[in-house]
Amino acid sequence: DMNSDYIVFADYNGLYRQFAGTKPVQVGTEASYSDPLVTRDGKWVIAAKDDGEAPVYLVRLSLQSGREFRINLSEADRLNAIAALPSSGKVILRRAKMDYTPVGYTPKGPNRPEFYLLDSATGVTRLVAGEFTPLEQLGSDRFLQPAEKPDEFWAVKSDEKKNETQIGRYNIKDFSFKPVMVVPKLIFNSMSMWVDASHGKVYV
Repeated sequence: DMNSDYIVFADYNGLYRQFAGTKPVQVGTEASYSDPLVTRDGKWVIAAKDDGEAPVYLVRLSLQSGREFRINLSEADRLNAIAALPSSGKVILRRAKMDYTPVGYTPKGPNRPEFYLLDSATGVTRLVAGEFTPLEQLGSDRFLQPAEKPDEFWAVKSDEKKNETQIGRYNIKDFSFKPVMVVPKLIFNSMSMWVDASHGKVYV
């Protein structure tokens, strides 16, 4: 994951932070990490950890002290942080079964993906409801484009069966999506779009 000053990346040996022009420095313990995500305040990294002795679990690691804490979520095939919310240390976590499972394997997790709001400073998690598709589309380079109102962002929801994409405003307080227009016969995501609201134009 990228911060304005450094990047955090993971491999089967550990978790690393690298400032521009310097060598990577290991943070955390020697273990296999994946899907690291840095909070917007730059103080924490959230990642999945596999220490070989337990099922994969999520941890939050302080980039200031180096201390690592396990996040208290029930076991599942997929546990990952999908979005660091702006102007806070809050992070959205996803808990789900595998999409495709080998023959003879019993999937672990909820029948439908669950989403949790994590306070990275305290480790407290809260199950939240709403629409999370826009957050699952995020890349590592930017968040969703801000709209006119605080906590609202431009986002899309695509429907491959109908072969159309809805453009709308996404609220990160209640995780609601309000469609503004429908684009027929075109499938794209929020990272492929830029809205020029003042001129009533959308670029894809």
